Amino acid sequence: MKKEKLLVIGYELFGKKIGIEIPKKRINSILVNLGFGINYLEDSRIQVIVPSWRANDINIPEDLVEEVARVYGYQNIPSILQPIVYIDQPKDMEDIFVFQNKIKLLLKHLGLNEVINYSMISKSMIEDGGLKIENHLRLSNSISEEIEYLRTSLLPSLYKNIQDNSGRKEVMRFFEIAKVYWLKKNDLPDEVYKIGIATNTDYFDLKGIIEAIYKELNIDFCHSREGGNPDIIEKDGVFMTEIDLQKLINNYHQVPKFKSLNPYAVIKLDKTFELSPKTTYAIVRQKAFKSKLLQKIELVTLFNNKLTLRFYYSLSSRNITEEEAKEELALVR
Repeated sequence: MKKEKLLVIGYELFGKKIGIEIPKKRINSILVNLGFGINYLEDSRIQVIVPSWRANDINIPEDLVEEVARVYGYQNIPSILQPIVYIDQPKDMEDIFVFQNKIKLLLKHLGLNEVINYSMISKSMIEDGGLKIENHLRLSNSISEEIEYLRTSLLPSLYKNIQDNSGRKEVMRFFEIAKVYWLKKNDLPDEVYKIGIATNTDYFDLKGIIEAIYKELNIDFCHSREGGNPDIIEKDGVFMTEIDLQKLINNYHQVPKFKSLNPYAVIKLDKTFELSPKTTYAIVRQKAFKSKLLQKIELVTLFNNKLTLRFYYSLSSRNITEEEAKEELALVR
């Protein structure tokens, strides 16, 4: 035969759990009528003696609350909704979600398809992407070699998406907005939101997509002196780029920026460069903008490893001559 059980409960717990205040005498009466014994303690508490035949189902104070509520009558307990509490998200996270949706909508309208990949990739994908294994955080309990390392870039996954679907569709234009994880010594990795875009079309198609994003956010697409436009990578006919979402947020303008028109003439000159490790667009750009006359650079053509750029020379204080512009361009080699 089971022994009697003792439970200590405060009267305030009945009101807290049931939602209304039931008189102490009523609580005592219900418990006694159900066969429970009561010893009165200090601080509005009671010691309830649980009879042996209820020892299996009465184990905690909340069980006593349920017994009182059942006998008191659920129909006598008013239905009251809990007050709605709105918790503000951190401003930076709210901005990220707003801009994510804004950019996703734009890219879908431009005809791109969104892909969602694992945050982890394989060692072979890292090596194929020209990235360093030591910069990636390895999972100690990975269930597969295919998802073993946290991504530091979205591009290996997007490249694989294009390759896996080649032959099924002639034109593929994919994008992904997700976190990448940058390794930090003796600390958790930095989690950075990136926009990755990959197409199997051409350089100019991807360049147009990037420009559309910048235009939507009223950010100057930086062929101008300020710099900062994203790199475009080509591999096996796949053109890819990656943009830092937080940098876009930081440079976003709700209202477009307007500049007064330059009243003086602009000299436009074209020049073709043969690309090599020592002659890249970034290097050419850096050299060109050492000139105080240069206002912006535009891409004209990219064909067979040859890059043709258009340089715009002007001053806001006076007209310049074509000879002055040619002298400046001659320094860009």
